[in-house]
Amino acid sequence: MMAGTAKPSGRLGPKLILGLVLIAAGLWTAAWFYIRGQVSTEIDRSLAQMAAGGLAIECPDRSVAGYPFRIEIRCDGPTFEDRTSGLKATARGLRAVALVYQPNLIIVELDAPVTATTRTGAKLSAQWGVMQTSLRFRDAELQRASVSFDTLEGRWTPVGQPEATLAATRLELHGRRDEAVEGLDIAAFVTAGSVTAGGQRLGPGAVTMSLDASLVRLPLEPGGGPHFLADWADSDGRVALKSVKAAAGPATIEGRGEIRLETDGMLSGAITLIANNLERLGEAPEPAKANAGNGKPAKDVAGPPEITVTPEMAALAGGFLLFGKPAKDGPPGGRSLEFTLDHGRMKLGATPLGRLPPLFLVPQGS
Repeated sequence: MMAGTAKPSGRLGPKLILGLVLIAAGLWTAAWFYIRGQVSTEIDRSLAQMAAGGLAIECPDRSVAGYPFRIEIRCDGPTFEDRTSGLKATARGLRAVALVYQPNLIIVELDAPVTATTRTGAKLSAQWGVMQTSLRFRDAELQRASVSFDTLEGRWTPVGQPEATLAATRLELHGRRDEAVEGLDIAAFVTAGSVTAGGQRLGPGAVTMSLDASLVRLPLEPGGGPHFLADWADSDGRVALKSVKAAAGPATIEGRGEIRLETDGMLSGAITLIANNLERLGEAPEPAKANAGNGKPAKDVAGPPEITVTPEMAALAGGFLLFGKPAKDGPPGGRSLEFTLDHGRMKLGATPLGRLPPLFLVPQGS
């Protein structure tokens, strides 16, 4: 080999590396804009299909952005109208985000306030700090859904009836498909929740609740239509309540059982309730311990004020203490009582509580 002849280095030169990066970036950019176009086309197709079925959704000032790794859909003042039921709803804003490399997970945020009206003139309004929903798909089929609210305040104003309100520091709802029950598994959590009706508080001013249940044989096909509940009843639909728990200070009530949806729209079933520490119903939760940091005993930090016992809370506690039986499960001193539904007629033990209306009306002649 002649002196001074350069040997191949075996390495890619800087210009070649830069060129490959630019080509990859160009291909990725073209792919992203193609995906954005496909998403816009699919949104238009889906909205048109739903509108033909009586469900009109409008997304004003819609934009699709998020380059380079996200697809983010935004709209201001979205509206929803179900022409079959007469339900109309509006929100301040909507955002939906998915990663290009993980399109089976979609995060949706809805901005409050949200207002809704029914055909009868009843109104629903809701306000919250943050609301977030996650939707997880498999083979284009929704498998899991979760929604959470922070600082939620809701108001239900029916025509000619007392107004009802709901407030919670946090509310979570979760659902997933379960082939074993041919329906859904659901869970719910409420922190510092309170309810009023007609200006009067129902129950404690701040209750913590949790629920774990299965909606057995729930029809999950999209577009169930106005006869969704009737179809569920025809398929032996029911709610298998694995666990429900409410706590107000040291007092707790837990329950489990099953509620069926009858073919006439009425509810039937039974839930076994177990109450503990009802004699302490007016007490606040145990105060937290302060960290002294010097090895000395810590002082108690002032906890929330004591809970005001309302008449219905006192009646509930009296019902358990007078008519309940010693609970076989749980801590000593618990009282057990049966809550039953017989075609809408409610009883707590042997005490009638009134009757619930049907969840749907059976068409005449059927």
